Amino acid sequence: MTVSKDVAVKIIDSTLHSDVDTASFDYMKEVAFGFETGSLSEVIRKWHNNVYIKLHAVNNDGTTTTPNASDFAELQSIVSELNELITTIDIVLLTGGSSDECVSETHALGSSGTCSTTGYPKPNINLYITTTARWAIISGQSEGSLSGLGGQFLVSANTTSITSARCWVSSALSATNRKSLIREEITQPLGFGKDSETHSDSIFYETAGDGGFATAFSQLDKNIIRMVYDRRLKGGETVVEAEEILKKPFAVVSGESYEFKPSTSQNITVQQSKLDARFEDNNEFIG
Repeated sequence: MTVSKDVAVKIIDSTLHSDVDTASFDYMKEVAFGFETGSLSEVIRKWHNNVYIKLHAVNNDGTTTTPNASDFAELQSIVSELNELITTIDIVLLTGGSSDECVSETHALGSSGTCSTTGYPKPNINLYITTTARWAIISGQSEGSLSGLGGQFLVSANTTSITSARCWVSSALSATNRKSLIREEITQPLGFGKDSETHSDSIFYETAGDGGFATAFSQLDKNIIRMVYDRRLKGGETVVEAEEILKKPFAVVSGESYEFKPSTSQNITVQQSKLDARFEDNNEFIG
């Protein structure tokens, strides 16, 4: 006797679509294709591996200090919110122990020490809360080039993926502004490399006269984070390609998820196109 059962296979886990949620996709076009500087092409880049964030609170002389409790609490909250929005990877905040706090190291040029590369798991996003002068040393930039900035992120990326990042928030900012910049500088290197002048309640908002200090994700922010990390996007898509891929499918089952139930008597072959293996120079790009 043969016993069979229905097998439900989730094929789309998002209720957001480029041809339905046009305002969200329009905003995604503004911030999620390419970066403010550098020569990378303007395509979707995202993380395909889990993200491990390490927080460094650093004095002006490069020595480690204890992270501000409210800064750390805000970072914990942001990581929790991002994990609610992104289901394809895990985002982990590395915490605890003197080794995580880098007590024995003077933070100099990022590649010269071991603090940003040690721990288990190994961090792939390092967030520094420190002075402008110390960040200039850590990032290898001139202090003058950072004039007027309260934060910054640097990423390493290829044609489809972001593989590591370093972020900075100025320790000279007020507590409220640090709260805003921590959220922005942690979220942008996840694949949102450009600022925008169109939505003042967005964490990506910035104009020449207004740095934008939103302290929470707007609904549009949440929508575009979910869209970039939609399983249908593999990375490397242009605006035109992403818009087509994210369109609402013709045949759907109403509800929060879209599923089909194939007969077990059928032979089902699932083909997944191979990602383009050609890589651009894996250099850091500034946001």
